[in-house]
Amino acid sequence: MESVPKGSRRRRRSVTIRDVAREAAVGAGTVSRVLNRPETVSDETRLRVETVIKDLDYRPSQVARNLSLGRTMTIAVVAPFLTRPSVVERLRGFTRAIDGSGYDVV
Repeated sequence: MESVPKGSRRRRRSVTIRDVAREAAVGAGTVSRVLNRPETVSDETRLRVETVIKDLDYRPSQVARNLSLGRTMTIAVVAPFLTRPSVVERLRGFTRAIDGSGYDVV
């Protein structure tokens, strides 16, 4: 096992849909269909892609999916002073209200 100097971290690159496609010898569109509409892909191809997804520990990026659909699912909040307790409380209430909605707050 290779030693990594103390205090340094290697960032593991996320596996992309293109990585899965390359390993499974299919196009990225086929991987997308396996994930979203598996009935449109032959059983042999679907099983091959699913095996690669599992082997590479691929996890679809919700951000990439939303961007491909033309939406960000992000709400930007501009607050004047985060040092004021009333502003912090309002932000807490806001984040509780949208919890589970699929939106992110920036």
